[in-house]
Amino acid sequence: MSKGRNVKELREQMGMNRREFCDYYGIPYRTVQDWESEKRELPDYLLRLLKYRAESGRMMKNKGDGLEKRKVNVIEDLDGKKTVFIHDILFKGKRSVNWDEVEIYLKQYVGEFYTIDDSNDVIFIGSDLPDEYAHSNYTHILRGANAKAKANAAQGLPELIEIAGEKVFTRNYKAKHNIDAMYGWYRYESRFALPVFSESGEIIRYNVFDVIMVVRHAKDGKMYLYDIMNIKKETSTLFLSEDITQ
Repeated sequence: MSKGRNVKELREQMGMNRREFCDYYGIPYRTVQDWESEKRELPDYLLRLLKYRAESGRMMKNKGDGLEKRKVNVIEDLDGKKTVFIHDILFKGKRSVNWDEVEIYLKQYVGEFYTIDDSNDVIFIGSDLPDEYAHSNYTHILRGANAKAKANAAQGLPELIEIAGEKVFTRNYKAKHNIDAMYGWYRYESRFALPVFSESGEIIRYNVFDVIMVVRHAKDGKMYLYDIMNIKKETSTLFLSEDITQ
């Protein structure tokens, strides 16, 4: 059965028309229309996520529940530095990243919250994150390895928040953020690693990236992840696959 037919059958099983289905998942109408007509390919992992939510009635019951099983873990080196190791590449665009797919993937985190180990700050995932993460001015200027790094870092957002450190505060000076960042901005440093595969599909090494987690302190008193920025590959750090315990 085609993936487009799978989506249509899932929608019909849920007793929804296309508009209701789009509103339920937060997916653009045209995207679902193109999936069903097979004008646009539906990634396998998104189909699994759609089916999971339909079966469970809610994407997440508790922290981590309902997420597609993520191949992610945190490893601490001898100096106490933690790195989020992501063992899969979900977004493999040869020329460019499909950021609409990244945005849809990120919607599964909305409503969740995670605690930074170092500061005990509780960071919420708001409904604005998927769009900002995927379509911010910073994202638009990314090319090549850094674009792919940001896209695939989405798999490890919970852990990237939890290991973040080096907190820095900045006042908000932009009127457009007077509500969503009324009490200012915070930046935290974090770190993740992505695999490099051989032609046979085996992981041969990991490239490590430094990243800044941008958090807004909103009028409601909560802190929300706004975006991740300043992604930089560590040229001096290399992990071979045998160095990693998965």
